[in-house]
Amino acid sequence: MMIEQPSQKGLTTNIAIIIVVAVALVAGGISYYAYTGQKQAQDEEQSALTANIARPTPKKPTILPVVPTTTLPATPLVVALSDQNSSGESGSATLNEINGQVQVVVNVNGESATANQPAHIHVGACPNPGAPIYPLNPVVGGNSTTIIAVSMDALLKQLPLAINIHKSDTEIKTYMACGDIVKSKDTSAEEDPAVANPSTGNIITGALENLADKSLDEARAKARDAKRISELKQFSVELSIANSTKPNATIPCVGMNPIINSINCSAIALGNTIDWNQTKDPAVGNDGLVKCGNATPTGTSCAYTIKSGSTMNKYEICFATEQTTNLGVAGVYNIKSGGIFSSGCSF
Repeated sequence: MMIEQPSQKGLTTNIAIIIVVAVALVAGGISYYAYTGQKQAQDEEQSALTANIARPTPKKPTILPVVPTTTLPATPLVVALSDQNSSGESGSATLNEINGQVQVVVNVNGESATANQPAHIHVGACPNPGAPIYPLNPVVGGNSTTIIAVSMDALLKQLPLAINIHKSDTEIKTYMACGDIVKSKDTSAEEDPAVANPSTGNIITGALENLADKSLDEARAKARDAKRISELKQFSVELSIANSTKPNATIPCVGMNPIINSINCSAIALGNTIDWNQTKDPAVGNDGLVKCGNATPTGTSCAYTIKSGSTMNKYEICFATEQTTNLGVAGVYNIKSGGIFSSGCSF
């Protein structure tokens, strides 16, 4: 059998078709390469533009002008002065701060027309304050004005303090009027929790009042202790002076370990050099029966008692403190010849 050979015409047609397909493939590849290259260039250009875009500048904060606050003048501090020893004198003292110093203006009623009465700011509290620390001008005609070189803040940091008016220079131990210096209460509604929250106001106010009362009681007890130590030290000095005129004389007290400021002790035998009636514990009345509740042992009498048979140069006076002092914890102490303090009491 004979195999039929393709014709020359058919072969030519097939070759032409192959060439066309090949050309088409090559052209498509070139077009695709050109497109992807252009797309990559466009992407790179866009990235560069994005990187060079300027970011918005942050706005500066608006600074408001500072409006200065107005400093209000300090509220005057008024101290009520009550009469002492049935003097009939009473009134007030007004404290104002002026240019960093405290002005004290005293006004009292009931003073004798001819009186010239010394006045001081004392450490401690009425009715038996301790040592004077700021002298005031004498009260004459019921009035006195003094500028003391201390700021109000510095003065109040020294509380407890009291203003005391004396009868005269010769009767300095006789008090005519006295008043405790206390800080003024802030009545601002913004700072007063009782006003800010009325539902709990009574509870908070009550707690604050109890705390204030406790602080005041402790301050007064501290002041009384300071007065005890100072007064007995001075009393010891007076005994030494008396001993120089009446060496080793028996102290004029009778009875078993008597209270100093009782009728059992007399100043006559010492030539009135010692005021026995004024030398008494600040917490004790003339009967000497008031007790120091905080003293040790509990209920110990605060009254100054002197050992029977004591002499000018050999004596022992016992007393009690209510709080911790430079002598030690609250309790019973004594002072002996030479002004030496020690704990306990031998009688």
